Amino acid sequence: MLKRRAKRRYLAILHSVHPHDNIRQDLSILNSITKRNSELFGHISTELSSIRLIRSEQKNIIIISCLLQHIDNILSTIALIDPPLITIVISGTLKKLRRHIQEILENACL
Repeated sequence: MLKRRAKRRYLAILHSVHPHDNIRQDLSILNSITKRNSELFGHISTELSSIRLIRSEQKNIIIISCLLQHIDNILSTIALIDPPLITIVISGTLKKLRRHIQEILENACL
């Protein structure tokens, strides 16, 4: 039997937190996502989804990654979290995700 590497998906999430302490705010948002996911789907499912924080250049956008099998759970968690978060883009690679974010920001500034 072949061992396959688990596929990941990258999500760009818009949040409305003050940009003063950006890294600490990103970690608190990630902790609130994992806590809410654990409340909704259980601790084991949260650990299996392997939610990770990826560095983002924008002030109010964070990038997280999770496993493809658990993307539905993560999306419903983001929709049901308080304060509300908005998923902007989902992609299979970080390069494509960052390209999509740049296109969205350029179109929004016009």
